[in-house]
Amino acid sequence: MERVLNLKLASILALPRVVVLESASKREVLDILIDKLAETDFVKSKADLQAGIYEREELMSTGIGLNLGIPHVRMKSIKDLVLAVALVKNGVDDYESLDSSKVKLIFMIVARDDQHAAHLKLLSHLSNNLKADEVRETLLNAENAAELYAYLGGK
Repeated sequence: MERVLNLKLASILALPRVVVLESASKREVLDILIDKLAETDFVKSKADLQAGIYEREELMSTGIGLNLGIPHVRMKSIKDLVLAVALVKNGVDDYESLDSSKVKLIFMIVARDDQHAAHLKLLSHLSNNLKADEVRETLLNAENAAELYAYLGGK
């Protein structure tokens, strides 16, 4: 459990941006996370965010394997680096992950277009920590959003 808490995401993640779903399609889960982010002061335009996320997905799926998806985008209409997270218990069948596995944990990262270093640092931090089987298993077994948020370093 200690390693999960080392994710230290509380500065960019809040409980209202963490969701646990039984099932969802890729479009459904991406739209839910976009909605969660659009409700914050970090996102100036929901339409821009939605267009940016889907444009990024068209380039290449952000399903990186190991049941993980990390959709991410940098754009002018974002005020600061922010994160939303979803756990889809039954997995997303149509995510098109690199290893063809169902995507169950989705970390949506949005950053301002000039936050290249912070964006890459967060991508690296997440991918390095989430490679650990015990970290992923702990997160995948979260019962609800509050528990998942606590595992991610929230209070």
